[in-house]
Amino acid sequence: MSRKIIFFIILFLLPFFLFSLTNQQIDRYLRNYSEPGYRFVKSQGENAWVLAFKSQHLKRERSVVVLLVSSNKVETLIVGTTVATFDREPSQALMRYLLQENGKDSFIGSFSLYITDKYYVQFFVRVPNPYASLDQIIYSAWYVALICDSYEDEILKFMR
Repeated sequence: MSRKIIFFIILFLLPFFLFSLTNQQIDRYLRNYSEPGYRFVKSQGENAWVLAFKSQHLKRERSVVVLLVSSNKVETLIVGTTVATFDREPSQALMRYLLQENGKDSFIGSFSLYITDKYYVQFFVRVPNPYASLDQIIYSAWYVALICDSYEDEILKFMR
């Protein structure tokens, strides 16, 4: 019985040690990736990259940030963008709407509110690095750009 438990523990933890992407792999891949509508904008430090996407499915070019973050020795890729920016505090109706969208079972990703001198509604997805592939970074970034584009008008309605 204990052998089976040890086997399953090792099987579960193995990807964390064998398959994590490195900063260098991600950087090289994003810089060299080529696809119509994709553009590598810049690298921001060792663990952050800015990409841009433009296509007939998007209203305008969208910038997407890819971050590789570590917490408790587990690395996660966070792919996100700003959906809308406001000068005044968001309404309770907008907050309710964002919470409802985040609560959908079929929804991959989350909205968040970031506050500095302005209010930013952001959308992001998290991918545990041990389970990520290089292609998955690009697919996630396209997904984030498309979600941003499709929700932007709806979110801006709350601020009129």
